[in-house]
Amino acid sequence: MSKSTHFVGQLLYVQLLNYFNRDEILSLSQAQGGEHYIKKFDAWHYLVVMLYAVMMRLDSLREIKASLFANVNRFNHLGLKHFPCRSTLSDANKRRDSEIFGSIYMNLYEKYRHELYSDSRNCGQPK
Repeated sequence: MSKSTHFVGQLLYVQLLNYFNRDEILSLSQAQGGEHYIKKFDAWHYLVVMLYAVMMRLDSLREIKASLFANVNRFNHLGLKHFPCRSTLSDANKRRDSEIFGSIYMNLYEKYRHELYSDSRNCGQPK
């Protein structure tokens, strides 16, 4: 029995980010006004940082900032060139509406819903 080699050598975090399309996220955010007055910390960077915070179980902006700066070299492959300070994270939380993340979720759900199953007994079987 052979194992799948699709994700060999990739971190779980990178595997998760492979499901997202950067251009779609930026266009969804721009359509809802999330990129208004934003220079460097756009919706893609915000999503990458917030997913990292959730996966690392970070609770405060201070913890997020400290963890990001401690792991700067590990984020080069993700395209993060500017690491946010606490005030930048706070401003992003104030300026971006939660509806942006709702639309990102719905976009992902529409794209991958055929791979999701509500009943594990039907997993892999066409409906």
